[in-house]
Amino acid sequence: MRRAVEPGYFRSKTQELLGYKEGFQRIMGQLLERYNQTGGVHTLQLRVGCSLRDDSPQAGVLQYAYDSQDFIGFDGQRGLWVAAVQPAVLSKRRWEADRPWCQFLQHYLQQECVKTLRSLVRHGRETLGRQLPPEVSVSCRDAPDGSVTLSCHARGFYPRPIHVSWVRDEEDILAETDSSGILPNADSTYYTQASLEISLQ
Repeated sequence: MRRAVEPGYFRSKTQELLGYKEGFQRIMGQLLERYNQTGGVHTLQLRVGCSLRDDSPQAGVLQYAYDSQDFIGFDGQRGLWVAAVQPAVLSKRRWEADRPWCQFLQHYLQQECVKTLRSLVRHGRETLGRQLPPEVSVSCRDAPDGSVTLSCHARGFYPRPIHVSWVRDEEDILAETDSSGILPNADSTYYTQASLEISLQ
């Protein structure tokens, strides 16, 4: 990521977020007032992002949620705020009156965010496009009741999707298997284990 962004990018973004802290506190105070709440623990969430599809920018997103419920969002195409609930209408009016702020947000979502995302994708293409086959091993454990448990371990594969199945005579065995699910490794690859119990009697 450091190769994909300008020097000081992370430092400047951290400072920007710290600068928003006062604004977040002011918004939280307004929300408590509007919802007639005086104390307790409440959560204000901000989600900001953009996306590309076939290298074409999609509509960016900037949304606030209050106590896990949508509160207000910014429509980057029209440069307008959209109130999700009635108490957000006052914030919508105030924020839309600040045209330079709305223009800055439009520019950020349509230009800066997309430019940064394209740079991250370009520099990360090698990592994003890598394909590592799994290292596979099978073990066998006998049980006192005469059954046998076969375990298949697949390690170090990327990307995440994988299908592990037991095959006999070129057909999948539909018997129940015990699976660990697909788990992440520390090196950003994945691991999975599937076991099958077979009765020899």
